[in-house]
This record gives sequence, C-alpha cells and structure tokens, in this order.
Amino acid sequence: MERRNRIGRLAFLGIDASTSKTLRDLQPLLASRIDEILDDFYAHLTTDDELAALFGDNGIDHARLLQRRHWLEYLFAGNFDDEYLQRAAAIGKNHERMGLEPRWYLAAYSFILSRIVDLVMKEFVSEPERMNEAIQAVTKALFVDMDMAVSSHIESMKQSGQQRGNLSREELATLLEGA
Repeated sequence: MERRNRIGRLAFLGIDASTSKTLRDLQPLLASRIDEILDDFYAHLTTDDELAALFGDNGIDHARLLQRRHWLEYLFAGNFDDEYLQRAAAIGKNHERMGLEPRWYLAAYSFILSRIVDLVMKEFVSEPERMNEAIQAVTKALFVDMDMAVSSHIESMKQSGQQRGNLSREELATLLEGA
C-alpha cells in the first residue's frame, strides 16, 4: 500500500497526533495487562477446533509473541508509520497463506476490544472525559489495524487467484501446443 493511501485511511478514521499521544499514554497500562489479555484470547481461540488446528501448538506461541510485539511497539505506541504498514500487511498475507478467514480476524479483534475497553473503563472510572478519549483512541487503532491486515489479506487472495489463473492459462497453452 502506498504512503498516501495509508495517510488517507488514518485521516478518515480520525487518527491524528492526539490519538497517537493518547495511545502512547495508555501503553504502560496496556503493557501491564497485555499478557493476561492474550492468554485469555488464545485460550478462547483454542476452544474452536478449526482455529486450534490452523495454529497448532507452536503456532499459537509464535503468533502470540508477534501479536504482543506488534501491539506494544506499533499499535499502542501510536506508531502508524511505513514500518507499521509493512507489518500489518505481512499479518494479512500470513493469515491468507495459512487459510485464516477474515471473519476470524474480525472476531478476534472484537474479543480483544471488549477486554481493553473493560480495562480502560476500570482505570478511568472517575475520569469520564479521559475514559472516552482512551476508548476512542483504542477503537480507532484496532480498526485501522483490522483494515490494514484485512485489506492485505484480500489483496493477497486476489494475487493468489491471478497466479492460479495465469497457471491455468499456461497449462492450457501447453496442452494446446501438444494437440
């Protein structure tokens, strides 16, 4: 995805310097609870046989580690630069390659968002303005992350389909030459 497209997406979602600052301010709180949230999420994930089979035992540990790093170093650091974009795109491509449908990715973010909103609400119960600002920032960040990864997933699917289509044409040409 080109830089201009990324900047347009961020602007449309209302992700600006203020959003990034709010995420950076929240980062220590989220960092203190991220392992618990991820433990709950991956325990939930393994309750579905299809998902558990897609990840396998070692795949979950690896995905969890990468997800933790992605969230702490980029997403909840308010860092939506070109490197972030490349990481989010790689996530979508990896999900497509392993056969993880976008519906699972969206469901995962719903699970995570509800946990983080609960955390923020408890932390800022006596500061409603700050609570609202934090929930909005987290929601925007998670939605841009979903957008980037799902868009990349779809693009990867299109490219795979085109490659399969090209292979079919090449195979057809070979068959026609031999006839």
